[in-house]
Amino acid sequence: EQAEKFRGRVAEIDGITTFSTDAATLPGFSDLDRTRVTLDVSRTGLTGYEFEKQLAASQVYAEMSTNQHVLLLFTPGTRPEDTNYLLSAIEPAADAGDGSRRTIRLEPPSIPAFRVTPREAYYARKRTIETDRAVGEISAETIAPYPPGSAVVVAGEALDASTIEYLRLVRSSGAVLYGASDPELRRIRIV
Repeated sequence: EQAEKFRGRVAEIDGITTFSTDAATLPGFSDLDRTRVTLDVSRTGLTGYEFEKQLAASQVYAEMSTNQHVLLLFTPGTRPEDTNYLLSAIEPAADAGDGSRRTIRLEPPSIPAFRVTPREAYYARKRTIETDRAVGEISAETIAPYPPGSAVVVAGEALDASTIEYLRLVRSSGAVLYGASDPELRRIRIV
């Protein structure tokens, strides 16, 4: 119940939109989990990662964020005063962005070609090189930006320029690169 009331109130904040129960009728939806509220903050001028940091400064901790979304959870224990506090943290966070900068939707690159199996890559001799020199090499790492946590490159796949650029973009936006030996992606392990 608190989540539904919150959806209506947060929709009044400039730059914020959220899925309503109507979204469940759209293609790709089967239903809407009413305990989860996804805020689209792309019109605030902040990324979801930046918005999440703004909330954390007010002691509000999101479940997760992406380049353009922040996910909040409501439980049976969520009280009206909790919802009020959450709204009081969202309003200044939304105002922190300049509103003129739009969040770019990052499309993942095409699936790279396997050059060896993941098993062969796992047991192969490896070396570490500068990422700028890795195009055309075989990755020894499986790297999954979180969120959402889905692998963009798997050990054994050929590294191409679009994959490396995508990983750099999502990392610079605030995602964590799980599986990367260098979290900054300056260097990468290859077979």
